Amino acid sequence: MSARARDGFDLPPPPDDDDVPVQLSVKLRIGSDTLAVHIRAEVLSAEAQVILHYEATHRAPRISEYKPALIGAFVAQVAIPAIFPFLREGLADATRRIGVKPQLLAVLLPAPDAAWLHSLTQQAALLQAGKAAHS
Repeated sequence: MSARARDGFDLPPPPDDDDVPVQLSVKLRIGSDTLAVHIRAEVLSAEAQVILHYEATHRAPRISEYKPALIGAFVAQVAIPAIFPFLREGLADATRRIGVKPQLLAVLLPAPDAAWLHSLTQQAALLQAGKAAHS
């Protein structure tokens, strides 16, 4: 976790409106029986920049053999929502610690759209292809 108040740090320009943008990136790691889901969230407000990293590992027999579409759907519908409360708490805690207005993430994630599901499915397929090439 990294949290910087705008006072004293050279941060990117703040947003033009009251909307606080959140950039999420999701990375997957697939082992023979494990699926690790890593989320990086960057929040930039008029007062601060907070970067959070959280990861959860899920275990299932031969998960590396599952269809990429199934892995993508699991990540979007189960893994990310399981990590999200920790992201919310980490963001609120980080902004409190540096003494700026608390930033809050939405209580509920929006439903994953087709592009997000496609991205997760592609990531799973590429990881599986790389594992097959090294076998």
